[in-house]
Amino acid sequence: MTTTIENTAELRNNTILPAWPVDAQAAALALETAFPPLVDRRRASRVKHRTAAAFVADDQHPEAPAKALYTRDANPWQMGFITATPLRVGQRGFVEMTLPTGQTVCIECTVRRCRSFLDGWYEGAMHFRQEQPTLIAA
Repeated sequence: MTTTIENTAELRNNTILPAWPVDAQAAALALETAFPPLVDRRRASRVKHRTAAAFVADDQHPEAPAKALYTRDANPWQMGFITATPLRVGQRGFVEMTLPTGQTVCIECTVRRCRSFLDGWYEGAMHFRQEQPTLIAA
């Protein structure tokens, strides 16, 4: 389900970050340099989509802040990200992010992968519970 953030109470204080901080940019560069894409084995290719995002797990304490994510790429069903906070594989929740159209949305999702790639940084993938047509690969 996708809802505009104005109608979503699950996320804490609309915590979208305005831009990637320098350390996140450096971590993404290190990831791309160390592991350049050789063969795309994905069922649906993703397009580059870089934006700051926030994740709130379904089982997270109501007072806990959202976890900062930095999206790398996306398609209508999945999103790649990096984060300084490890997420549990299989964890369900909501990701708040800005679409290429500029609209901020809250999308129900499940963490499919989250693994360390650099000291203090993790890369991962989320699966959206419903198709997000605004993220159609060009």
